[in-house]
Amino acid sequence: MLEGRLLPRAFWMGVSAATIGLSGMPAPARDQPMPRACTAAYDSAQERQQSGHLREGRELLLACAKPACGALQKKCASDAGQLASDIALVAPVVTDDSGMALLDVQVSVDGESLTTRLDGRPLPVDPGVHQFSFRARVGPWPGREVSTTQTITIEQGQRGAIAISLPPLDRSSDPPGPAAPEREAPPAVRHGGGPSAFAYLLGGVGLLGIGAGGLLTYWGKTDNDALGACAPNCQPSSVEHIRRLYLAADVSFAAGGAALGIASLLFATSHFDVQPAHSGAFATFRGAF
Repeated sequence: MLEGRLLPRAFWMGVSAATIGLSGMPAPARDQPMPRACTAAYDSAQERQQSGHLREGRELLLACAKPACGALQKKCASDAGQLASDIALVAPVVTDDSGMALLDVQVSVDGESLTTRLDGRPLPVDPGVHQFSFRARVGPWPGREVSTTQTITIEQGQRGAIAISLPPLDRSSDPPGPAAPEREAPPAVRHGGGPSAFAYLLGGVGLLGIGAGGLLTYWGKTDNDALGACAPNCQPSSVEHIRRLYLAADVSFAAGGAALGIASLLFATSHFDVQPAHSGAFATFRGAF
């Protein structure tokens, strides 16, 4: 009797527990629809890329490379990385007519301003043929504006510097300055008359130094060969004697060479004439060797 009452009760308790458990389970996940902004950004990026506007295309791809774009995120990130390697990075180096590098330079490409100051960092540019414009102020403060426009072909993935030289200032409108007074040509300055006795003296000293060096070298070599009979038990004084001979020979060679060099210079300068000219002076050399 008791079992007959317990069995139906246990059955209904099991049904209730199962119902409660099923009602507490989360609902199966639904596929979230991809935001329209993600697909629109990706499609626009493809169009910009095909038209050669790689920089704009990369910006659109970065906009859809977000977790909210779901499966499209990985594709957008991959394409953005590829475009980053295709976009050129060029560093303009702009100089004035004297060759001085300029920093405050306004750079425009096809009418679009890229920068107003050059600090060595490269500028991103789409590959293709572009009109580059460079404008800067040169000369004493406040300076005068000078500009140039050049057609430059940028290759895909190009990296490096581009050298630009601004044209010289147009000084035709400058007020004329005071005329420089005419100067008479200075008298001729003549250095000649042949070498002095000091030049001959130095030449003789130089020859003696070279000769003494050769003689000392010969003596040192002769004494060094004689040490072969006592090696390796030669007296230290004998070895020191040979070392001093070679050292004296080196000093003689150096002194003689220096004296000969100075003497040669004195001989050469004794045959120069300096003549005046309208633009300064010119030198002539006379004599024979």
